[in-house]
Amino acid sequence: MILYYAIIAYCLSGACSNVESMERYIYEEALPYEQCLTTISTMIDEARKRNPEVKHKPISTLCVQKDFLKNKERYTVWTR
Repeated sequence: MILYYAIIAYCLSGACSNVESMERYIYEEALPYEQCLTTISTMIDEARKRNPEVKHKPISTLCVQKDFLKNKERYTVWTR
């Protein structure tokens, strides 16, 4: 079974010029694809509730195959 990491990213400042300037979160447990999509949806909802600045900003999402993610430490671990 192929497993995926759920990742979300968003910009808190007025202008993020690159990925490095964005807030990036990863759900640490690798999941089947369908569960990754569900987890991303939950992460988005929770991020909007936690941080009013994100309420109306776009949130980038990604399900990355476990074997293809090289720099997991570049992300903040998502906590519920």
